[in-house]
Amino acid sequence: MPVKPSIITRTLPDGSDNNYYEFQLEANSDTPVRWYITGSEKIQKGLELSEEGILSGIPIQTGVKRIIIACENEYDTATRSFTLLIDPVLPSIITESIPNGLDGIYYSKKMEASGTEPLSWFCFKGLSSNEEGLCTGLALSEIGNITGTPILPGDYSFIIEVSNVKGSDQKEYSLSVSSVAPTIITESLEIGENGSFYNCYLESEGTNNYLLDSISWSIIDGILPPGLELIDSPIGRIVGLPYSPGTYEFTVKAQNSVGYATKNYSITIKSFPPKITKLTLDEGRVTENYIQVISSNGTKPIKYSISQGSLPNGFYLTDKGSIYGKTNNAGVYNFNIRADNSDGYDIKSYELIIN
Repeated sequence: MPVKPSIITRTLPDGSDNNYYEFQLEANSDTPVRWYITGSEKIQKGLELSEEGILSGIPIQTGVKRIIIACENEYDTATRSFTLLIDPVLPSIITESIPNGLDGIYYSKKMEASGTEPLSWFCFKGLSSNEEGLCTGLALSEIGNITGTPILPGDYSFIIEVSNVKGSDQKEYSLSVSSVAPTIITESLEIGENGSFYNCYLESEGTNNYLLDSISWSIIDGILPPGLELIDSPIGRIVGLPYSPGTYEFTVKAQNSVGYATKNYSITIKSFPPKITKLTLDEGRVTENYIQVISSNGTKPIKYSISQGSLPNGFYLTDKGSIYGKTNNAGVYNFNIRADNSDGYDIKSYELIIN
């Protein structure tokens, strides 16, 4: 006489997230049986029930599932409701140590841990008074990435914590940030103009901390154009008022406590004859104060004078190019203004109307 199958197993053992799970279901039947999950509720992701009744896999979903398992033979089907708990796993930090860094050089380290995700990361300061936490410029993200550009050499100790819904784990780490010898990155220097203010900065990479280890600058070979100087400060600066045209070659040295770098440069100081750029003069009125400024391009200093004609009575031209004064004589006045410097001159004709 046919025998209806019956499920012997009463409960399912609990499992843990991301850990292998295997359990054999048992039934009473005088003929082979086939196992399957019925109903709308699905089992946790990562687990499967074979037709032979083996529930196995690596669960990747935590929580409680209430499932209906069926067992059938050729005559009939038996079902039973089960509760399966997949418990979250406490986090455990896997990363044993973190690499040291270099001052001013981008840093990246991914922290690793086991345990049920999502995992959240946090950094604490160290345990003793001289431990300052992560170096300035570095930060630990919530997903466990230490990134940034360290900007302060030294030895640092700190505690990193990872946590999830189950609990947390902590581990103490140390990180040494070393100074870096300078590298001069400015490729070339600007051309200067004789008699005009010159200002040019020298850029470098490497440790350059104002308090601990700054970069000093010097000229070790050749000369700067007369009138210019290299200011020895953490940021190299060539500044001054050049007064001798020509091309000057020299070698710059940048040095900190770790090492130094040198680079060859040249500065050309050019000179240009004047070119008057003031095109016309404004009209004036009798008995009213008048002022106009003649402008020019070219190497400074530029000296101005009347080369032909004359200004209205009571008007004057300074050698710096200012026309000023007051007159009682209306009329039209034509004259030439000459601009001179060490490289040549320029002349321009003007008409000035006094109403």
